[in-house]
Amino acid sequence: MTHEELVDAVRDQATLDEARAERALEASLESFGERLSAGAADELAAQLPERDAAALLRRAGGQAAAGGTVDLAQRVAERAGVSMPDAANLVQATLRAITRAVDRERIDRIRAQLPADLSRLLQRADEGDTSQLRTGA
Repeated sequence: MTHEELVDAVRDQATLDEARAERALEASLESFGERLSAGAADELAAQLPERDAAALLRRAGGQAAAGGTVDLAQRVAERAGVSMPDAANLVQATLRAITRAVDRERIDRIRAQLPADLSRLLQRADEGDTSQLRTGA
């Protein structure tokens, strides 16, 4: 998946214009990267476009930050300058786009390292109905 396709996926799901979708994707990837161990972030970044991998890795490494979806949405809200409900939608849109860009084995390994609420947001569409998944924000 290309950077443009990731932006389009976020734009379509979160109903944003392209510029806001691009900023939202970057803020979501940065914030999500904080939740990952250095190894998991590197593994995920290896299958993302260079620009998106750089955003994911920008704050990754060391000890993974604690917190679930609400904390993640709060960080995205601060970075993207949006409300909490909008940030929750952005997180959801970004993580769903990632599941389409990254192979199943990697997603499964990364999901195993995350709290249950974040892990569910990385559920692939073919694993069942994802329409009811919410960030809880």
